[in-house]
Amino acid sequence: MNKLTKYLCVAALVGTWGCASDANSDAFYGNNSTYENNGNGGQYDAGFNNGSYTNNTTNNTNNFVPEVEEEYDFSAPAVVGDRVFVANETLNSVAVIDSSTLRVQNVPVGFLPTEIVGPKNSATGNVWALNAGSSTVSRIDATTLKTQTYRALRRGNALAASVDATWAFVWFDLAKLDGVAPAPEVDLASVTALNESGAYQIAVGFNVREVRLSDDGRFAVVISDDGISRIDLNTLTGDVFAPPIPVIDADPDDLEIVVDPTGSWAVARAATQRALSLINLETGEKELIALPEIPTDLDWVTPGRVLVSMPRTGNHFVATVPEGLQNLADALQPIDPPVELDAGMDDAGMDDAGMDDAGMGDMGDVGIEADAGMDMAVEDMGQPQARTSPRSTV
Repeated sequence: MNKLTKYLCVAALVGTWGCASDANSDAFYGNNSTYENNGNGGQYDAGFNNGSYTNNTTNNTNNFVPEVEEEYDFSAPAVVGDRVFVANETLNSVAVIDSSTLRVQNVPVGFLPTEIVGPKNSATGNVWALNAGSSTVSRIDATTLKTQTYRALRRGNALAASVDATWAFVWFDLAKLDGVAPAPEVDLASVTALNESGAYQIAVGFNVREVRLSDDGRFAVVISDDGISRIDLNTLTGDVFAPPIPVIDADPDDLEIVVDPTGSWAVARAATQRALSLINLETGEKELIALPEIPTDLDWVTPGRVLVSMPRTGNHFVATVPEGLQNLADALQPIDPPVELDAGMDDAGMDDAGMDDAGMGDMGDVGIEADAGMDMAVEDMGQPQARTSPRSTV
């Protein structure tokens, strides 16, 4: 059974639980009914031929009591093997649904579980539930359903986990408040890292926007308004400070940051600058690379290769990281400051910039063969589309 089928099973179950009261009520009343009890006797109109029935409490002790509809809130589920885990905010539990038998078990967790994450494409592992009402996180063994609860960042409202769900991270995402001021005790410059051994507080930059985990689960990358903090999970054994590395001098809302799946490199662009920022996350070194125009999109096409979109000239560069981007800077002969860059390039295709001498070749629609350390054939790009979202994206 694939994940889509499992989600459909969950949706059917949730719909059954949420609508059970309505179904029973409609079956009893019909579609147009009223019930009134005035103490001396009730008038009950069941909608049948406008007839009336007088209910005298002295003669009939089996008075009908209308059912009360109960509503339940559920978050996005986590799927581990044949089991689907759904956080139930109303019952302070996690519903565990066997997608083969549709049997449902409830696992008690903390107060008001709002988010849940688990391993990706695995039949075993941990499932983590963020209990926003009690500022705790519950770890559920997906096989035995045994739980363990940890203290986490106060009022944390965002949760992420490594690919194997060995580690989980909690932080406060200010964007989820939709402009509402956070409570005074909210910590906007820390994250909580959790594994089976315990919970650790990590101080990072201000206003944490996102936490990403490397594909091998070794590194966590925290993106904040102050830059990027990288955490080596293999050596994390207690509370630490992970200083942020600045990425590019611009409004954080105008930034897009992509991180190599290995957690080794990051590339950032700003919606207001003709430049890229190349960051070595291991050493903290940063290089500013000037471009002939403002780039509008960044994407990793494969580990070690990044796609840079510049729609004004209709060019999409695929460059190896770091060599390709560094050679690109040399080829384009950047001018400082990059926001004032004007190398005399015309709008047609930058012929006057001496691009042929730099080994860039012909930048036509067929493909780009560059001596600058970049293999930029269009057929390798899959015709990417530009994206203009200012928020940080993978």
